[in-house]
Amino acid sequence: MTEPGILIICIIIILIVGFMLTIIYVNSQTSIIVKANQRLVEWQMELMEKNKLQEATINKQTEKAKQLLRDLSELKEQLRAKDVVGQMCAQADDRQIDMKQLQAMSDEVLLAWVDERMEATHMFCEPNLTLKSVANRLGLTQKRLQQILKNDSRYKNLSEYLNEKRFQLACRLLRDEPHWTIEAIAKEVGFSNRLMLHEMMKKRVGLTPAQYRDKQL
Repeated sequence: MTEPGILIICIIIILIVGFMLTIIYVNSQTSIIVKANQRLVEWQMELMEKNKLQEATINKQTEKAKQLLRDLSELKEQLRAKDVVGQMCAQADDRQIDMKQLQAMSDEVLLAWVDERMEATHMFCEPNLTLKSVANRLGLTQKRLQQILKNDSRYKNLSEYLNEKRFQLACRLLRDEPHWTIEAIAKEVGFSNRLMLHEMMKKRVGLTPAQYRDKQL
C-alpha cells in the first residue's frame, strides 16, 4: 500500500474515532442533563407537596381559629342568655314579668326561659299537654313557642321537646330512685304507660329501663 493510501486510512480512522468520542460525550452530557432535569422535577414535586401540606396546616389552623371565635361568641351569648333568664326568673318569682318583654326576646334567650320554667314547675310531666295549653301557661303565643322550638336544631316540635325533658328526668329517677318501679317512673315523668318509656330508652341509649338502671347502680 502506498504512503498516501495509508495516510488516508489513518485520517479516516481518526475521524471515525473522533466521531464516536463525540457521540459518547454528547450522550454522557445528555444523560447528565436528563438526570438533572429529573432531579429538578423531583425537587419541584417535593416543593409542591410541602406547599400543599403547609397550606393544609394553615387552613386547619384558620378553621380552628374561626371555630374558636364561634365558640367564644356562642359562649358569650349563652352567658348573656343565662344572665337575662336569671333576671327574668327573679321578676317571675315576684310576678313582675312583662309578657311583652318575653315576646321580644331572641329565640335562644326565650328557649332558655322556657327551659327554666319547665324545670322549675315540671310542667312537662303533665300528660296530654298541647301547644296551646303550654303557650298559654308560659304567656306566649302558640306561633312564638312553635318558632323557638323549630329554630332549635334539637327539636322539631313541642312533642319532641317534652319527650326530651321526660327522658332526662326518667334517667335521673332510674339512677337515683332504685326502689321506684319503672311503671311509676314512666307515669311520674308524663308518659301514659311503661311501653312508651321502654321504646324511648331503647331508641336513645339502646337499653331497656331495667338494663339502664342495672348499669347505673
